[in-house]
Amino acid sequence: MMNHQHESPSTTPTTQAVAMKTSKEIVDQCNQLATLFYRMQGYVVPGGFRFWKSSNARQSNAWMLAVTAYEFIEHISVEDAVDDLGDDDDLEAKE
Repeated sequence: MMNHQHESPSTTPTTQAVAMKTSKEIVDQCNQLATLFYRMQGYVVPGGFRFWKSSNARQSNAWMLAVTAYEFIEHISVEDAVDDLGDDDDLEAKE
C-alpha cells in the first residue's frame, strides 16, 4: 500500500508571496538573458545594448530566445512590458 504524503500549503510554490516586477525590471532581465544567449553564440554587444530594438537577425534571434525562456519561466508578457516602456531614453539595460 502506498503512503501518499502531501506538502503543506505553506511550502508549495503557488502560495508563496510573489513580488511584482516593474516593466523596466522585466525588460532589463530579459535583455540580460538575451545578452547571455548572444554571448553563447560568440558575439558581444556594448553594455546597455537594447536587443528588443535591434533589426540585426542574430540579435533579434537572441531577443526572441530570451523572451520565450523568460515568459515560460515567469509567466509574464515581455512584449507587454516593452510596450509599457515606450521609447524611454532613460532606460539602460544592466549587464
